[in-house]
Amino acid sequence: MLTICIAAGLMVFPVLGKAKAAEQTVLATTFPIYQIVRNITQGRDGIKVELMLPSQMGCPHDYALTPQDMQKLAKADILVVNGLGMEEFLGAPVKKANPNIRVIDSSTGIQETLQGV
Repeated sequence: MLTICIAAGLMVFPVLGKAKAAEQTVLATTFPIYQIVRNITQGRDGIKVELMLPSQMGCPHDYALTPQDMQKLAKADILVVNGLGMEEFLGAPVKKANPNIRVIDSSTGIQETLQGV
C-alpha cells in the first residue's frame, strides 16, 4: 500500500519526451522512504532523489530543521514524508522554504492503530 501511494503521487511527473526536460528533485525525509522512492523512480530520466535526514538517524521525532534542510526544501519539487506524525518538525517551515513544493504523505490510506500503553 505504501509503495502504491508513493508511486501514484510520483505519477504527477510529466512524461519525458525526447527533448531534455528540467530535472525534478524529489526529497525524501527518512532513509526507508528514500529507498522506496529511489526504487520507484529508478531508470527514469530527469528525476533526482535526495535524502533530507541523515541515513543513520533513528527516530526523527525530536529532529530540528537545519539551514541545510531549508536549502534542500527550497530546491525540491516534491517532498515525500512518512506521515503519521513522524515528521512533526516540518509543519509551516516547508511552505516557508518552498511555497510551491508538492508534499506526498506516504501514510495516506493507512489506518493508524494504537498498540501498547
